Amino acid sequence: MMPMKIRSELPGDIAAIHALHVSAFDTDAEARLVDRLRADADDVISLVAEEDGALIGHAMFSRLRAPLPALAFAPVAVAAEPRANGVAHAL
Repeated sequence: MMPMKIRSELPGDIAAIHALHVSAFDTDAEARLVDRLRADADDVISLVAEEDGALIGHAMFSRLRAPLPALAFAPVAVAAEPRANGVAHAL
């Protein structure tokens, strides 16, 4: 098993990120939120955790509409099997 790698999202990751969010939550709301933030160009930093060539985690920092410049750290998704192994913390 290769160690987990944290890297920036690539264009080829978009479908896997969507699927990861769908599988990590009870509804597809978070997956749709990520898609909408990206479509609206509100995504600033989008990171993935990769292990053995598979995406096992995703975190996004997006523009937050607030009285001062700010970023929101959400949503975060981790695949079921590696949960509680520090993936979200690493992201």
